[in-house]
Amino acid sequence: MSNAPSSAIAWPAGVQIDAPVSPAFAEILTPEAVGFVAALQRRFEARRQELLAARAERAKRLDAG
Repeated sequence: MSNAPSSAIAWPAGVQIDAPVSPAFAEILTPEAVGFVAALQRRFEARRQELLAARAERAKRLDAG
């Protein structure tokens, strides 16, 4: 079974997948599912980064005693 080039699939606008897409990948991560994940990332990325930065800061404080 060969991998299809990701350019052969109509991904949502603004989404680019640079790796080959296996049939199993294409079956599970449909363009609709990828679009949903992309929408979540676009909506919540700033907050996710804030939380990660706060977690790193908290870890520094804990490490310092």
